[in-house]
Amino acid sequence: MAVEEKRGFCTLCKSRCGAIFTVEDGRLTGVRPDPDHPTGAAMCPKGRAAPEIAHSTRRLTTPLRRTNPKSDPDPGWVEISWDEAMTEIAAKLSAIAAESGPEAVAFAVATPSGTAVSDATEWIERFVRHFGSPNTVY
Repeated sequence: MAVEEKRGFCTLCKSRCGAIFTVEDGRLTGVRPDPDHPTGAAMCPKGRAAPEIAHSTRRLTTPLRRTNPKSDPDPGWVEISWDEAMTEIAAKLSAIAAESGPEAVAFAVATPSGTAVSDATEWIERFVRHFGSPNTVY
């Protein structure tokens, strides 16, 4: 079994805590603070749980489409391709903008302090401005 330790930083929030990652046979198995890193004095439970998050059998890895009404207790999720998901979302957003104006759409963005979205925040804001909506919720 090949065991490696790799230094870097946790990407699960904006703090970017310095970390040492244990990788066994290409699989993340451990994360601990890196005291030699400027932000590595400590690490939150979420950062330490990265292997569990990354390898969870419940982790979504493909888009899902609801096939039953929201009133149905079984959503009837079915997997769809990324192309299908993006095409459907673009069509729905375009239809709302055409009918009611882009300001009828509000975009909710997860907090950069609690998720890995901080790397994409500028791209999300750029998309929202291009779409024409003044409505962004953080």
